[in-house]
Amino acid sequence: MQQTQNHTSMIEDLCARIDNSLTHSLGKINTAQKKELLQAITIAVDHAQNIVATLPNPLLVEEHLWTGRQLVPIIFASAQDALEIMGRSQALRQLFSDPYLSTCFLLMTMHRHEYETLGHEMDGEIVKREVLQTVVDFTDHRIDLVASTMPALTRKLMEHIVLYLAGLVPEQRQQSLATQKNLRDNQELIKAQMRTLQLARQEYSPFTMPTPLKDKLDQGQAAMQSMTDQLRALNTDLSSKDSFEQIVNILAHPKDYLRLEPVTEYLLDFGIKSAQGQAVDFLDCIYAQDKRSTVLLLGLTRTTAQKIWPDL
Repeated sequence: MQQTQNHTSMIEDLCARIDNSLTHSLGKINTAQKKELLQAITIAVDHAQNIVATLPNPLLVEEHLWTGRQLVPIIFASAQDALEIMGRSQALRQLFSDPYLSTCFLLMTMHRHEYETLGHEMDGEIVKREVLQTVVDFTDHRIDLVASTMPALTRKLMEHIVLYLAGLVPEQRQQSLATQKNLRDNQELIKAQMRTLQLARQEYSPFTMPTPLKDKLDQGQAAMQSMTDQLRALNTDLSSKDSFEQIVNILAHPKDYLRLEPVTEYLLDFGIKSAQGQAVDFLDCIYAQDKRSTVLLLGLTRTTAQKIWPDL
């Protein structure tokens, strides 16, 4: 019963927040649109709830940071590296300002990529050197969400997912407007350069114009045409009604825009891929069509926090 009430409360809260945001950006929405928005948000919240349900239990840093392959040295370069990354989070530090808090929880994201390097491997009792190996590496660690309890963290995550979906169209429009301004500024710059080149061209007849000058004029004309084509392709003139319908469509089809995908890598020490390695499971968040970010839930104990912030 409590869970149902929390679910309903979240939907109502998100609907009010998104409604308010749309009113500021698109103008007041009517009763029929509000009903449509509520239905779409309900679908998005259900999707966010399904995502949360697939997340594994958080790894307690106190238990896993120092030994084994769960965190070090696969996800972090070293234990000290992990502590420094967490130490940069003011939100984490603020939570532990409560002297009664023993553990807090966080959602960390990072980019997983692979690179090849030469190393050595054992073949029975023989050491093979200069062997091409593939290494799995993690960079750009970010602490995105923190909370004092797991229910609070999962609620924040669900809200974050829905608000992200609702903000895709406005964000894309802002990016298009910024790109449009940049293209037009560049066009003005090239126009000025072209005028200078045209003046230089007047000193020559069509048969004696130097090749470098002609090439620069051709390049300038090609650049102008390319930017004109890009400007035409930018979708910055959507009506409020069109924008609203796009936002509702995204919220009603959340799987098309954000989903989690389990990934299993077989790794030796230091992230070296090998069929003989230990199976390590990751979760990738796939968004913006083909972008990926590895997601990790962690629990940070006060004992470990005191190693990060000795003044706690």
